[in-house]
Amino acid sequence: SNYVSILTHTRFRKLLVTQIPAIRLIGIKENIFVNYLKTDYSPHYYEIGYGIENVFRLFRIELVQSFYDNEIGDFGVRIGVSTSFGD
Repeated sequence: SNYVSILTHTRFRKLLVTQIPAIRLIGIKENIFVNYLKTDYSPHYYEIGYGIENVFRLFRIELVQSFYDNEIGDFGVRIGVSTSFGD
C-alpha cells in the first residue's frame, strides 16, 4: 500500500536548558522534531517533540505530543540511547 512519512529533526546548541553554561559544557544538546505519517488506511498522524541528548553521555529523553487529523492524541516521554557519532 502507499504511505507518506516525513521526519524532521533540528539540533540546538543553546535553546532552553543549554542556556546554562555548565549544562552546555557537559555535552547536553537539545532537539526539536516533527514527524508525520499518512497511509491509505490511517488518519494523518503527527508527532511534535522536544528532546535532550547525551544525558550521562549515553541517553536521550524526549517529550512527545501526538495528533490524529488535527485532534490532540497522546503525550509521552521516550527514553532511548543517544546514537550521535562524530559530532
